[in-house]
Amino acid sequence: MVWPNNLFTLGTAAFLYCSSLTSADLTNCTSIGGGSNNQGSLQDCSSLTSITWPAQAFTTGSCAMASTAITSADLTNCTALASYTFSNC
Repeated sequence: MVWPNNLFTLGTAAFLYCSSLTSADLTNCTSIGGGSNNQGSLQDCSSLTSITWPAQAFTTGSCAMASTAITSADLTNCTALASYTFSNC
């Protein structure tokens, strides 16, 4: 998927249950959402294996990438990692 250069926030449940999503370039994101209802931006994207992580400071919301196939994460620029961000990975 090609993401716009001005994508700064990925909202709650933006790609929830998108099983065909295999990679995401989040280079410009500053917020990767989640919510109190535990519906993360990329939650249950079961084929998601690769993320290009933000180049600047960023935060994640609750369950943001839960139940994905991600096996590694560069969190160098992460300033806040919410509960259950990577649960069931």
